[in-house]
Amino acid sequence: VKTDGEYIYVMSEKNITIVRAYPPAEAEILSQIKVNGTLLGVFINGDRLVAFEVESPYDVYSAFDEKPTIDSYIWRTIIKVYDIADRENPVSARNVSIDGGYFNSRMIGDYVYVVINQPAYIFKDDVPLPKICTDGLVAEISPSDIYYSNVSDYGYSFTTIVAVNVQNDAQKPTHLPFLFGTTSNMYVSVNNIYITHPNTTCIEKMGITQLRERTVIHRIRVQDDKIKYEASGEVPGNVLNQFSMDECNEHFRIATTTGEVWGWGESTSKNHVYVLDLN
Repeated sequence: VKTDGEYIYVMSEKNITIVRAYPPAEAEILSQIKVNGTLLGVFINGDRLVAFEVESPYDVYSAFDEKPTIDSYIWRTIIKVYDIADRENPVSARNVSIDGGYFNSRMIGDYVYVVINQPAYIFKDDVPLPKICTDGLVAEISPSDIYYSNVSDYGYSFTTIVAVNVQNDAQKPTHLPFLFGTTSNMYVSVNNIYITHPNTTCIEKMGITQLRERTVIHRIRVQDDKIKYEASGEVPGNVLNQFSMDECNEHFRIATTTGEVWGWGESTSKNHVYVLDLN
C-alpha cells in the first residue's frame, strides 16, 4: 500500500487499485491497473505512478518447450510508469525492462534507481548478457561496459543499476552493469548506493577448517541520470540488513556479526561496528 494523503494505491496479486480515501464520505474505488507479471513495489511521484513487475520464464515460455532457448531461463524486471493526473483513467507513459530479477529500488527526486540481478552462467557455450528494452527498443549490454570486481566467490551475478526519470518520458534511462558475487544487501543515501555481498572462504587453523566471513562493499555515486562506480572495501563478518548500515559526515558505518551463537572459542558470535571513509 502507498498513499499520497488523498488517494490510496493498493497492490494485490496482478492489480493496482486506486482508491479515493479523503474525505472519508467520498471514499470510492476510482480505477484498476492490471499487469501480467508479479508486482513487487510501487512509488508515487506527483501525478506519476511507478510499478515494478517481474516476469518469470514460466510467465512467457512453456516449461515443456522442446527446444528451450537462452530466453527460456531468464527472469525479467519491468519498470512501468503511468500518468495518473486523472486517477480514474491511468495512462501508460513509459515501459523499461531489464533481464534479471528485481532486487531493490529507491526514488530520489524525479529519478527511480532500480537494482537488478541476473545470474552469470553458461548456456550452450554462450554467456547470456543482460538486455535492456526501452519502449520496444532492445539493446544487449556490451561486455566492455560491465564492471568487474576482482573478488573470488562461489557464484557470480550481473548486477545492473538503472536510473529512470519518471517525469520526463523523453529522457532515456541510464544503466551501469557489474559482475559481482551475489548481492545481499543495499543501503542508499541521497548521493550514494552501497551494495554488499558476502565473501566467505575456508581456512585451516590447527587442523580445523574454519570459515572466514567477510562482507564486500561497493559504493556507486548517483546524481540524476549519472551513475558512477567510486570505491570498494571489505570488513569482517556478515551484515544483517539495510538498517545495519548508514552514511554520516562523509563516512560509511556498518555493523556486522562473526561466528555463531552456538560457537566456542574464536568461533563465538561477536558483533562489530566499522567506520570507513568514502574511499
